[in-house]
Amino acid sequence: MVHNGIEYGLMQAYAEGFSILRHKSEFGLDLHRVAEIWRFGSVVRSWLLDIIAEELMKNPAMTGIAPPAKGWTVAEAIDLDVSAPSSSRYRCSSACARARRTRIQTS
Repeated sequence: MVHNGIEYGLMQAYAEGFSILRHKSEFGLDLHRVAEIWRFGSVVRSWLLDIIAEELMKNPAMTGIAPPAKGWTVAEAIDLDVSAPSSSRYRCSSACARARRTRIQTS
Protein backbone atom coordinates (compact mmCIF):
# COMPACT_ATOMS: atom_id res chain seq x y z
CA MET A 1 0.00 0.00 0.00
CA VAL A 2 2.72 2.51 0.91
CA HIS A 3 4.66 1.72 -2.26
CA ASN A 4 1.62 2.92 -4.25
CA GLY A 5 1.83 6.29 -2.54
CA ILE A 6 5.52 6.54 -3.39
CA GLU A 7 4.81 5.61 -7.01
CA TYR A 8 2.01 8.17 -7.26
CA GLY A 9 4.27 10.89 -5.85
CA LEU A 10 6.95 10.03 -8.41
CA MET A 11 4.42 9.93 -11.25
CA GLN A 12 3.05 13.30 -10.19
CA ALA A 13 6.55 14.81 -10.18
CA TYR A 14 7.28 13.39 -13.64
CA ALA A 15 3.90 14.58 -14.95
CA GLU A 16 4.48 18.10 -13.66
CA GLY A 17 7.97 18.25 -15.15
CA PHE A 18 6.88 16.99 -18.55
CA SER A 19 3.89 19.32 -18.53
CA ILE A 20 6.14 22.31 -17.91
CA LEU A 21 8.46 21.21 -20.73
CA ARG A 22 5.50 20.64 -23.08
CA HIS A 23 4.13 24.12 -22.38
CA LYS A 24 7.54 25.72 -23.04
CA SER A 25 6.63 25.62 -26.74
CA GLU A 26 9.34 28.00 -27.93
CA PHE A 27 11.89 25.26 -27.26
CA GLY A 28 10.05 22.74 -29.45
CA LEU A 29 11.13 19.87 -27.24
CA ASP A 30 10.59 16.27 -28.25
CA LEU A 31 9.42 14.92 -24.89
CA HIS A 32 10.01 11.32 -25.88
CA ARG A 33 13.63 12.19 -26.63
CA VAL A 34 13.93 14.06 -23.32
CA ALA A 35 12.61 10.98 -21.51
CA GLU A 36 15.10 8.78 -23.35
CA ILE A 37 17.99 11.07 -22.37
CA TRP A 38 16.83 11.08 -18.76
CA ARG A 39 16.51 7.27 -18.78
CA PHE A 40 20.19 6.77 -19.46
CA GLY A 41 22.02 9.93 -18.46
CA SER A 42 20.32 11.45 -15.49
CA VAL A 43 19.74 11.01 -11.79
CA VAL A 44 15.96 10.83 -12.40
CA ARG A 45 16.12 7.52 -14.28
CA SER A 46 13.71 4.82 -13.11
CA TRP A 47 11.41 2.05 -14.25
CA LEU A 48 8.52 4.53 -14.18
CA LEU A 49 10.48 6.78 -16.55
CA ASP A 50 10.96 3.78 -18.86
CA ILE A 51 7.18 3.43 -19.01
CA ILE A 52 6.75 7.17 -19.58
CA ALA A 53 9.25 7.10 -22.47
CA GLU A 54 7.32 4.22 -24.09
CA GLU A 55 4.03 6.09 -23.74
CA LEU A 56 5.48 9.35 -25.09
CA MET A 57 6.67 7.49 -28.18
CA LYS A 58 3.05 6.37 -28.78
CA ASN A 59 1.35 9.55 -27.54
CA PRO A 60 3.64 12.62 -27.85
CA ALA A 61 0.85 15.04 -26.84
CA MET A 62 0.22 13.09 -23.62
CA THR A 63 -3.53 13.17 -24.29
CA GLY A 64 -5.75 10.98 -22.16
CA ILE A 65 -3.01 10.01 -19.73
CA ALA A 66 -4.51 9.73 -16.26
CA PRO A 67 -3.10 7.34 -13.69
CA PRO A 68 -5.57 5.75 -11.29
CA ALA A 69 -6.26 7.63 -8.12
CA LYS A 70 -6.19 5.51 -5.00
CA GLY A 71 -6.57 6.93 -1.54
CA TRP A 72 -5.03 4.11 0.50
CA THR A 73 -1.82 5.90 1.35
CA VAL A 74 -3.57 9.16 2.23
CA ALA A 75 -6.18 7.37 4.34
CA GLU A 76 -3.47 5.45 6.19
CA ALA A 77 -1.46 8.64 6.77
CA ILE A 78 -4.55 10.34 8.21
CA ASP A 79 -5.28 7.35 10.46
CA LEU A 80 -1.69 7.36 11.72
CA ASP A 81 -1.48 11.16 11.98
CA VAL A 82 1.53 11.16 9.63
CA SER A 83 2.25 13.90 7.10
CA ALA A 84 2.07 12.73 3.46
CA PRO A 85 1.87 15.93 1.38
CA SER A 86 2.99 14.43 -1.96
CA SER A 87 0.45 11.64 -1.82
CA SER A 88 -2.26 14.04 -0.64
CA ARG A 89 -1.54 16.54 -3.41
CA TYR A 90 -1.52 13.76 -5.99
CA ARG A 91 -4.85 12.45 -4.71
CA CYS A 92 -6.42 15.90 -4.78
CA SER A 93 -5.12 16.80 -8.25
CA SER A 94 -6.28 13.45 -9.59
CA ALA A 95 -9.76 13.94 -8.13
CA CYS A 96 -9.93 17.45 -9.64
CA ALA A 97 -8.93 16.12 -13.05
CA ARG A 98 -11.67 13.49 -12.87
CA ALA A 99 -14.20 16.15 -11.91
CA ARG A 100 -13.14 18.33 -14.87
CA ARG A 101 -13.45 15.36 -17.28
CA THR A 102 -16.90 14.56 -15.90
CA ARG A 103 -18.03 18.19 -16.30
CA ILE A 104 -16.74 18.29 -19.89
CA GLN A 105 -18.45 15.00 -20.76
CA THR A 106 -21.79 16.13 -19.35
CA SER A 107 -21.73 19.57 -21.00
